[in-house]
Amino acid sequence: MSISATVGAAQLFQLGVSLSDVALLMNFGRKIGNWFRVSSNDQELLASIGEDPEAILKRRGLIDVSNMERRWSCLGFIYEGSRVSNPPTQVKETAAGLGPFSWLMVAIVTALDFCLPSNSVQALIMRVYVRILDRDEELESSLRVLLSTNVKSWESAGCVRNMHTTISTALQACRYKLVQEQVLPQLNLAETEEMESFIVWLLEGKSNDFTAMSSMVFAVAVAIRKVGVKLRTEGKRSYEAEPYVHYVESSTILDAPLESNYSDEPGYHSLQRGLGSRAQQIAYPRNDPSSMIHAIPADRPIINKMTYFWGLGSEAASKMFLQADQPGIPYSKEAEIYYILKNEDIEVSTFTKDVIMLAGKAFPENSQSILLAVEELAKSVKGEHLGWLQQRTTSEHLKKSEGLILFDEKEQKDIWLQYQALVFGFYYKLLKPLVSLELVQTDAYFRGIWGSGSTTFLAMCLDFGDALRFLDRKVSRSHVLYMLSTMFAGRQKLFSMVTPSKGLLGILGPISVLSKSLLHPTDDPKEISRFMLVDLPILDLMSDTDGELFGCDGGGITFEASPADPAKVQPRSPTKEWSLHAKMGLLFGEGRPGVVMAARCAGRLVGWFNPLAADVAFLSSIYMERQHDAERGYVDDFSFIGYEISDSQWQNGRLLRPTKNATTFGLVQSKGCPALRYAAAGILFELGEEVSIATDDLDTAYGRVYGQDGGIVIS
Repeated sequence: MSISATVGAAQLFQLGVSLSDVALLMNFGRKIGNWFRVSSNDQELLASIGEDPEAILKRRGLIDVSNMERRWSCLGFIYEGSRVSNPPTQVKETAAGLGPFSWLMVAIVTALDFCLPSNSVQALIMRVYVRILDRDEELESSLRVLLSTNVKSWESAGCVRNMHTTISTALQACRYKLVQEQVLPQLNLAETEEMESFIVWLLEGKSNDFTAMSSMVFAVAVAIRKVGVKLRTEGKRSYEAEPYVHYVESSTILDAPLESNYSDEPGYHSLQRGLGSRAQQIAYPRNDPSSMIHAIPADRPIINKMTYFWGLGSEAASKMFLQADQPGIPYSKEAEIYYILKNEDIEVSTFTKDVIMLAGKAFPENSQSILLAVEELAKSVKGEHLGWLQQRTTSEHLKKSEGLILFDEKEQKDIWLQYQALVFGFYYKLLKPLVSLELVQTDAYFRGIWGSGSTTFLAMCLDFGDALRFLDRKVSRSHVLYMLSTMFAGRQKLFSMVTPSKGLLGILGPISVLSKSLLHPTDDPKEISRFMLVDLPILDLMSDTDGELFGCDGGGITFEASPADPAKVQPRSPTKEWSLHAKMGLLFGEGRPGVVMAARCAGRLVGWFNPLAADVAFLSSIYMERQHDAERGYVDDFSFIGYEISDSQWQNGRLLRPTKNATTFGLVQSKGCPALRYAAAGILFELGEEVSIATDDLDTAYGRVYGQDGGIVIS
């Protein structure tokens, strides 16, 4: 283990992180990259291409390592479902030995993450290194293979040290000062080239002045200065050779996002297709996704109409809601959770055929509000443009478009943008009640995707709506996770109906989206059906390079036959404290990939199980809905003849099990303990036991297993 990793491990141990989780962190950091392995990964990268840091970072004095260590010594991450950070006073050797090159790359890549998708960041850094090192094409091929791990490490380090918050604040403040926009749009082609030149200039040190024509490039310079990179963006130089970035005020051409507009010039459309104006990442304040509208190239009247139609879409979605459907039983490894749509906004008016047809494209179900909104949109469409929109919003056309629609007239672009705003406003509002932001910082920036001619997210919305409209009128939790990851993390991977990712539990990244029960296990079905967004690294959850997280099989529990002489049993609370934590399956049993839920009783590990099994259990018919909430003074005093499953049995790792060929009943003593109720449901249901989960009527829960000639009631 390197000295830097040893320092980092010691700091994590002080924060309560287990030795096994640190081992996993190091292992995954080596394979796919994370903040824990920044220094080691950088050393390995440079050794692989036969260079040293000074060959790339040629400019001296950009980074004061002791200053960076002092400023960014605090770590912040999610561990066992809670936010963890070290006290600010612990500043000695907390930087894990990062050198000037690593610190600079962390700052640069953290800033680039807000204005370029991850694959584009990697491509940009690769071009920068090739230019600076001035080597043959073999270097480019090597970097294409190697850089992914380092880019992920730099991104992760910027998050875990909370550098991304300072940078996003500085980017937003600079952008607002220069162009009066709060959103952070993806760099267009010209801006990307200027960004490349800026980073080359910064690293090479051949001159001390750089003139930025793009407000976003200048904002990146301001942001990395804010976090400790020694350059100047205003005022007078402190010394003659101080690097200085100047901004040219009249830079509207560079600042305009690359758009697929209309033009009659010969060859224009082929040029646009070559430039690739497709879905573009837009970073937006966490509570205002509609602000993405202001990053779209359009004149002010169309921007205002887009805002108006976003509002109409949002209003229509407020009268519908998604709720988890009841899964089938028994549980199997192929299980999936589905959502169905409830519509409280019935049609009461008559609408034209064109309005009904257009409303039936991207929306999951017609409603009065949706039809009125589409009718309002159709009123402003002249001539054949409504037919043009109808043709280009079919599933077949969107899939053939390769992510891009080309416009022959300005009116086509205008109606397309308004339609996008209506659809996007609907889906952001429809899915919002399923999302929890309790682990997201208030000043966080999410990433959406858009683009004036982009079909990417619109196609996703159409597929999602089609699933709800045609495929048994329900959509899978995996499909919802794909949508949320696109809407909040800018992910552009399409969900496949042919080869769906069944049983998906979460998607990890700079903005992670996970089923809520992974981080906050609960015995409330409504909360189990929700999702959590996280803007910090999750220390004890890791995934492959694609970020997708699935469950794996449980274990750790053995059984023995139930006692021959059952007795009268009534529910009671457990006598010891229970806790649940999502952990990687590699830590347990046969070390299988995927995530499990580890159950602890008074600090002792008692077993682990697939969290999907527990989720399915609480959403299925084995969960007994509450029946007596309206009855004042109601007390459930029902009892039955059976045996208890108590804390001591869990801790011993041996549970009583219903006797084969005999009608016996067990009672898990978990009253008032959500953690134990969730664990018992997951463990027993995954193993195929006949189970019922009681709420406020034990008689009903007992009746379910009684009808099965034996089983276990979870009190």
